[in-house]
Amino acid sequence: MGIFDWFTGPPSPEKFSTIAVNGLRAQGYAHPIEVDQAQFRLLIGADGKQIFNLTNFYRDYCRVGRAERPQVMQAYLKSMMAEELPSSFAAAKARLLPVLRSRSMIEYVALSATTDADAARLPAAQPLSADAAIMLAFDTEHAMMTLTAATLAGWDVGFADALAAASDNLRDRTVSCFDQIAPGLFLGTWNDSYDTSRLLFPDVLYQLGVAGEPVAMIPTRNRLLVASANDRDAQLAMIALARQFADEEGRQVSALMYHYQQGRPVEYLPVYPDVLARLSDWRRKILAEDYAGQKDMLAKAHAQAGVDVFVASFQVIASAESGREASFSVWTEDVDTLLPETDLVALVSTAELDGEKRTGPPKLVAWNDLLEATGPFAREADRYPVRYRPVNFPDKAAREALPATEL
Repeated sequence: MGIFDWFTGPPSPEKFSTIAVNGLRAQGYAHPIEVDQAQFRLLIGADGKQIFNLTNFYRDYCRVGRAERPQVMQAYLKSMMAEELPSSFAAAKARLLPVLRSRSMIEYVALSATTDADAARLPAAQPLSADAAIMLAFDTEHAMMTLTAATLAGWDVGFADALAAASDNLRDRTVSCFDQIAPGLFLGTWNDSYDTSRLLFPDVLYQLGVAGEPVAMIPTRNRLLVASANDRDAQLAMIALARQFADEEGRQVSALMYHYQQGRPVEYLPVYPDVLARLSDWRRKILAEDYAGQKDMLAKAHAQAGVDVFVASFQVIASAESGREASFSVWTEDVDTLLPETDLVALVSTAELDGEKRTGPPKLVAWNDLLEATGPFAREADRYPVRYRPVNFPDKAAREALPATEL
């Protein structure tokens, strides 16, 4: 098989891995390449420290016509053959830049780590928000190489110091660069792969001079949207466009809105009820996707470790009358469960499972009402999305006392 696989339909993931490897070899890459088909990635170099996930590469390759595939292939091959990382922080410092990424990506890498070598590849990161994180990249002509915690340790530098250097570098190459794409709605137009990172610079957004406090969204890696906290219509348009970008481009980062407190971007809750409802609906959709991916990875990890625990699903329901949506999960008595945080929880008693007379479907109760009856749940450390180990399943009297919730 040559560099390009000429066929009418898209290749299978397995065939595409071979296409990518053959492409690297044809470009003269002579170092070891290991195909990790289970995680759909390539481990490149003698030590396998360079990791190239193939998901986005595969998506971009398949979404274009046959005539355009060589260009997509060449762009990704250049990034794969980027230069090696410098051996010291001093040598790398001038080319470090901050990047914002979805926490689901970090969770995927963490749950994929089954060996010490895998653990050494975990990215250096710190949380930005409930669903996004700040990472560090070494910028090259054709690619950005995200840094691992092991790399920073080898350089003998802490994350805060490396981030400060990276932020200074991006600040030096940043001037306000936005287009107004709808009344009151602005889109960053740097187009240098670091557009979303400008969220870290409040003055850049304030320079837009929107009528009121600026609020922003970073739906995908290259999209920074800004509107005014006082402009309902612009916020609705911003959510619609954010969803469109996420659907069309992939590489999702965050489904939240942001504003600034003490110069730092933090989650913003819209004051307009319809805007908040629209944003919450999208947030539930993304959480459903993130929880589903996490559930699959946890199931594999538990099977390998011999852990017997039920990983509950995050599900979304909608009212046929009002159209309102809510998330829910199921907690079954006497079942060791990892529970997602949901709007509602369906309580299933052992007696109901044993076939005693049922009065209808399981009772749906609000999350906060449930915690008042049971006490706080233990939170699983370092999980995104969050998971809890619920205890103190309410007895029949307590369940009956809990207010039922309807959409």
